Amino acid sequence: MTDKFAKHIDPYIITVLIPLLVIFLSIYIHGVLGEYSDILSISLDKSRGKDPLYGIPYIDFRFEYPPVVAGAWGLASILTKILYFYDPVKLHMYILFFINGVFYLIYVHAIYDLYNHYVKSSRLGVILSIASPSMIYYLMYNWDIIATSFAILSYLYFFRGRYKTGGFLLAFSVLTKIFTGVLVLSIMYLAYLLRYKDLDIDKKMAETLILFILTILIPTSLVMIYSPNSFEMFLRHHGEWYCENCFYIMFTQDLWDPFLRNLSKTLMIIMPLTVFLILVSRGYRDDVYKKVLGSGFISLATLISFSYVYSPQMNIMIAPLYMILNIKEIFILLLGDIFNIMIMIFWFRTEIFTKIGLSSADPHVRESPIQWFAFIRIILLWIVIILHLYRSYRKNLR
Repeated sequence: MTDKFAKHIDPYIITVLIPLLVIFLSIYIHGVLGEYSDILSISLDKSRGKDPLYGIPYIDFRFEYPPVVAGAWGLASILTKILYFYDPVKLHMYILFFINGVFYLIYVHAIYDLYNHYVKSSRLGVILSIASPSMIYYLMYNWDIIATSFAILSYLYFFRGRYKTGGFLLAFSVLTKIFTGVLVLSIMYLAYLLRYKDLDIDKKMAETLILFILTILIPTSLVMIYSPNSFEMFLRHHGEWYCENCFYIMFTQDLWDPFLRNLSKTLMIIMPLTVFLILVSRGYRDDVYKKVLGSGFISLATLISFSYVYSPQMNIMIAPLYMILNIKEIFILLLGDIFNIMIMIFWFRTEIFTKIGLSSADPHVRESPIQWFAFIRIILLWIVIILHLYRSYRKNLR
């Protein structure tokens, strides 16, 4: 499908029919076909403490996700207790699917609003930001859509000049997935670009930044106070997790290699900052809003790609990238997305590789074709980032 064809697709199809199809397909994949999801895995894990279906995250059972996800889980548990007449495991799962679906529809609305009023994008880019392969497969897999929805909605409010609302929403994105905190760089860049149009922008952004920080600190502090052991476990879990589908596995057989983990932490600071500075250092001949959105999500994609943990559902967080790419870059990212969904499609089906003469090794190790799928999608993402940086550089030399 080229953009010439995509231009003729009715907005109703893009904003209503395609999103409903995405929701249906993802529910069918994980709810009907029974493909693995983190949501169901946690529900069935009795080793966490009290039954996760009915307990309070952090307090009653071990929970490794940030406060917003804990809130969604707690709501699902309360409703499961009330509607006890239905299979509790399925009910809990479908309530969380419903929550994800609501945030996905909010995300779709925000994406299309950005496209209509602020960000010049190809129609194909808009469609793929809404219905990429990873969006379809992983929408009901984990909670990355909640973080992405809050993040995109925050940009919409920042562009409207409602900075405090934007900061509040971005804080909730970080309280869902901490990686989206890197988007703050692009918001500071927006303030810089608007400094001559709005003489009070420095004061407004300072207030917004204070609100952003407080919004993150308050629920985090509550967890620290009421369940310090859980907070310590949360930090330890994310600080010591194994190399999950990361490119560092190509250099070691040790999934917990301490040197490479520390190298990853260093590169996760240096590389996104470097990419961001390259993007913003050449002026802004592109429209301001597209440049701000692009600098944010290119930086986020860079951060994720150098992480020691690159879970496949994280591609949902970089789905808005499709909006700021050209057609060539879009198709490279799309190819990476296809490799990304192949990771979980084949994770529990490694015997297929044996049938075609390939190694069916443990999917965690580099000998496995699954880790090569993961590595290829990272290489393709790096190619997209480099091409975008080069295009931005060339454009601003003219």
